[in-house]
Amino acid sequence: MTIPTEILRSDAIEWLTDSLGTDEPDILLDVIQTFRSDGANLVARMNDALHQNDEQILFRTAHTLKSSSSIVGADRLSGACETLEWALRRKQPLDFVDAVAQITDAFTQADQKLIIEIEKLESKLA
Repeated sequence: MTIPTEILRSDAIEWLTDSLGTDEPDILLDVIQTFRSDGANLVARMNDALHQNDEQILFRTAHTLKSSSSIVGADRLSGACETLEWALRRKQPLDFVDAVAQITDAFTQADQKLIIEIEKLESKLA
């Protein structure tokens, strides 16, 4: 399974607009902020689950983060989560420490890119 290299789709806001069916900046901001907050919590839970060897929580958090990151256009993060989810579902060998590290890194990078998109949207509200 190949993980996309693009951190955030170049058309992330357009992608999100199409996914939600609205281009209202305040709604888009709310969705992005919710993703950032929830995503940070999921990454923390994933790291905790890794240290506790809890594959069930690893699977659930990877699944949830995969879906939500796809909605905001964080393709690399979504792909990394999909790889972990797939390996856990099929009991395939995978270096879980490395996989979670990749997910954590991908989330951090996507979060930084989303901050830039937030600033653009906020300027539309000003």
